[in-house]
Amino acid sequence: MDRFVSTLTSAEVQGHILEYASLLDTSPDERPIHEFLANHSYFFHHLLRLSGQSPLYSKIRLGDQFVVDFAGFRQE
Repeated sequence: MDRFVSTLTSAEVQGHILEYASLLDTSPDERPIHEFLANHSYFFHHLLRLSGQSPLYSKIRLGDQFVVDFAGFRQE
């Protein structure tokens, strides 16, 4: 697991959860929510393997028309 994730205390995680919930309740714009998730990639830990290089990529362009918020790479 990522060293950062293994150093988090339960109080820090709870604080991040409250911060995220507050953003969901108060932010009319998705940018602060996206930025929060990009900076707290451990929220995706059940979906992605959090070891090695960053498995989470943000704002990936798909051609000229589309941008995905997040994309992950998982190697089994």
